[in-house]
Amino acid sequence: MLTRMLIPAAALGLLTALASAQAPPAALANPPAAVAHVGEGYPPDAVPFPGLPGAMTHPDVPPGYVLIEGDIQIPIADYIAQLGGLDSTYGTVTFWPGGVVPYGFNGNVNATNQTHAINAMNSIGARAGVSFVPHTSQPNWIQFNDSSGNNSSVGMQGGGQTINMFNWSTEIVICHETFHSLGFWHEQSRPDRNAYITVNFGNIQAGFEGNFAIRAGALSYGIFDFDSFMEYDQCGFSIGCPPGFTCNCAPSTYVITVNPPYAAQWQGLLGQRDHFSFYDSISCRGIYPFSGDRWWRVGAGGTNAGNIVNPLTNATMAGAYGATPTGGTLFVRDNGTYSALGTYSRAMTIQAIHGATLGN
Repeated sequence: MLTRMLIPAAALGLLTALASAQAPPAALANPPAAVAHVGEGYPPDAVPFPGLPGAMTHPDVPPGYVLIEGDIQIPIADYIAQLGGLDSTYGTVTFWPGGVVPYGFNGNVNATNQTHAINAMNSIGARAGVSFVPHTSQPNWIQFNDSSGNNSSVGMQGGGQTINMFNWSTEIVICHETFHSLGFWHEQSRPDRNAYITVNFGNIQAGFEGNFAIRAGALSYGIFDFDSFMEYDQCGFSIGCPPGFTCNCAPSTYVITVNPPYAAQWQGLLGQRDHFSFYDSISCRGIYPFSGDRWWRVGAGGTNAGNIVNPLTNATMAGAYGATPTGGTLFVRDNGTYSALGTYSRAMTIQAIHGATLGN
């Protein structure tokens, strides 16, 4: 499972000896100007699912699924497993093979809203190696539906899977739901979230506490991304809001408070639905790399595929350089010091994560 995978980066050019990295912008950079937050909540006509606390149902949710966390469609069996404490093992995310995602539209999606969805998919495809192609006969695809709320399942489900949309005119909301379909959970679900934020369970609407469960088995990388469009805002499912919704609540009823030293910068900016954060882009690119991308981690296991989940396993910088196409990008995935002495004659970009040193 995946929540977020976050890599701060610094670009390097043609090399003879290498060393560079930049500090993680999520914690240290000046935050963007405040933007209007789009509330994320259950559709107004959703109703509780009998016998499953925190789960909702809705006419547009596929059979066998329920809604959790406001906008996530999850198989009923997986949600029952979560309630039973099996969060670390249930519902393994399936990514789209080769980054190819066929898409279609239900008949209730008008031409204007189809254009909005296509623009959102193009925005994702410009930042990561995801190819959205019109659905013809492919066995697996996403299908946009005009609905009274915004929700999607997480990862490829098999067959046609519905992305319900209400906020068609806000492109980042469409990107948020499409990111779910690509395999991303919410940022506040990260296993390490308590080091960065505090969830005030006493301020959560009764029955919705499960919306803030930590996904213990999820894969996350880098520090918490306060700027992510996959993060809840501070009032998500607050007792200061109407049932099942978010609103502009009073500080005394905040559900999420940002921990020091990040609070002054980020408290009021959680939950933006205005732009891709740096990490929104780079994490998606890590899962769905461009053809010239290679991710490298010394001593990595896996398949040596060269993406962030299964990075190159070369023992030396020279080996990783040799495995990266000319003109491509080599991402140094992890912090550390790496031997890189040598002569490098092919042009490529190298991006190193925070604190990584490339030298002797």
